[in-house]
Amino acid sequence: MFPGVGYALGTMVFDGMTTDVSYGHTGSGPTSTSILVVVPTRRLALAVLCPERDRPVEQIARQLLLALH
Repeated sequence: MFPGVGYALGTMVFDGMTTDVSYGHTGSGPTSTSILVVVPTRRLALAVLCPERDRPVEQIARQLLLALH
């Protein structure tokens, strides 16, 4: 469990990702990092897949969501 992040059944509640409540999942493999963010009130889903393991996908997703606002 991460401070400020609810987690259950593979789904996280992201605090501070957007002004609305958002849910999703993060993951990393040997050669990539990813995040899925769903914002139900905006009917929006965003997926980011970076081909490098150490990329800050949460920050990238947050910037993209701000640009879409």
